[in-house]
Amino acid sequence: MTSSTAVKPGKSNKFSNCITCKTGSKGRFFLFASMIIFPNDYYLYPKILSMNLLLLATAPVFLLAFYLYYRNKYEKEPIGMLIKALIAGAFIVLPILFVEIFISKYVDKYSGSTGAFLDAFAVAGFTEEIFKWLAVYLLFFRSRHFNERFDGIVYAGIVSLGFALVENIMYVVGNQSESVGYMRAITAVPAHMLFGVVMGYRFGLANFLPANKSW
Repeated sequence: MTSSTAVKPGKSNKFSNCITCKTGSKGRFFLFASMIIFPNDYYLYPKILSMNLLLLATAPVFLLAFYLYYRNKYEKEPIGMLIKALIAGAFIVLPILFVEIFISKYVDKYSGSTGAFLDAFAVAGFTEEIFKWLAVYLLFFRSRHFNERFDGIVYAGIVSLGFALVENIMYVVGNQSESVGYMRAITAVPAHMLFGVVMGYRFGLANFLPANKSW
């Protein structure tokens, strides 16, 4: 999906000039950077905080997060830990963007189905899931609150939703598009959570299987 944002006629800068010609990981990076560094260059900037778009971008994330919390029947995780997981997922967006841009330099020479495959799995998929894994492993895997198998699903799922929260805002608000928001609400956002659920299931097994068994 391509990220693009219109700029004021007559206004120009390094980031806004690139914004309409970049796609994928590079497009997300330039959009994110330009919105922060040169916010006045956007004639749609007053609408950045549009409640409708923000609600559309964030509601699926929080609904799915609540579902994970609700499904934890035996011992609910502390709200503070869940907020920490959501914030951790949001913060990994920055290193992910830089790594994706670096890998894209080697993938951009491929086109067609090969380029699409590499961009989806080598650039986006590999990088995003590695950083989600690191966040869960470093911040939650050895936590005293991680005391049952289902906790792995909760923490990995919430970390993934934290990443999806920022990414979704970048796409929906960056494109000023409700259609993008509706589409991602039923595709990308649930997909991120499901990837986290699979990862968290393995974390749960790893934390409670006997030491002589592998993941």
